[in-house]
This record gives sequence, C-alpha cells and structure tokens, in this order.
Amino acid sequence: MRELNMTIRRVATGHNSEGKAVFASDVELEHDGGGGPIYQIWGGDYKGVHFPDDGSEPACEDEYFPRTGGFRYVMVTLAPNGADPLPEPAPGTFTPRRHMRHGFDGNFPEGGGMHRSASVDLMVVLSGELTLELDDGASKTLKAGDTIIQNGTKHRWINNGDVPAVCAAVIIGIDHDDFA
Repeated sequence: MRELNMTIRRVATGHNSEGKAVFASDVELEHDGGGGPIYQIWGGDYKGVHFPDDGSEPACEDEYFPRTGGFRYVMVTLAPNGADPLPEPAPGTFTPRRHMRHGFDGNFPEGGGMHRSASVDLMVVLSGELTLELDDGASKTLKAGDTIIQNGTKHRWINNGDVPAVCAAVIIGIDHDDFA
C-alpha cells in the first residue's frame, strides 16, 4: 500500500554541449498539499517546443490545468471515502504551489468533487481502485492497470475502496467550446 504522503522522485534527461544524452536532474518532489496529494512531475506552457537540456522544468504557470498547447504530468493520490484526509497545514505555514483558475469549472468540496477542465487527461490507475462518475450519474470502476481518456467532460473521482488509490496522468490543454 502506498502512503498518502509518499516521496516521488523525478529523473530527467537532457543533452550536453556535445549533444550527448545525459541525466540532467534527479530530484525528490514536494506535493501540492490538500487532502489528496497531487505531485506535479513535469509541465510546460509554451509554443515552439525545445528540450530543456539542463533538466529544469519548462516555463509553467502556477496552475493545475494547462492553457491550450500546454501540458502537465502529475501523480494523484485519493484517500478512501470516509478516511481522514491529510491534516491541513497550520495557517501561514503552507502556500499551494498551483492554482485552479484557467480552464476549470467546479468547486471542491461543495460540489462533491464534480468538475471539468479544458483538457484531455490521459490517466492510468497505478494502485487501488477508483470510480469515475459523470454528471448524469453514469459510472465506471477502474482498477490498477486500467486507463481512461477524460475529454473535458464533467466528472468526479470516488475511492470506495479501503486503501488510497494512486493515478498518473498527462493533462493536455485544449480548446473547449464551453470555456472562454
């Protein structure tokens, strides 16, 4: 079983001045806080892709969801329903690294987690089990190894299991007719 507050290691490759492949960075990441940690592993908001040969993360705004043409690579842990979330940090001791502004429509927790974003989300369940529920109540249960392509629809994630569920996702910002 993976812990809710686990250590995520990011290794990135690049090129040296001679054009040879190198390991450009090897770092442990901090999560973005909250009851179910989200680790942004990599992301970028830019046009004219160029490899960051020094291993640094490309230019990326402080938002969970990317703008059109941007991307995020994240790992998300969802606690079982009814489980105690991670304790909230003491006031003034933690500032979220990412914000939900661009391309996001939803409210947590008032809306029960129901939300949508101007993105295509390519996800794989790594451990545990999750239920993906759409706005009309239709749902599918996903287990470790299952994948989902979430195409900007209104949805929420529910963990009805008794262990945390861990997912990895690549989130790609797209034009969405219902978002300005």
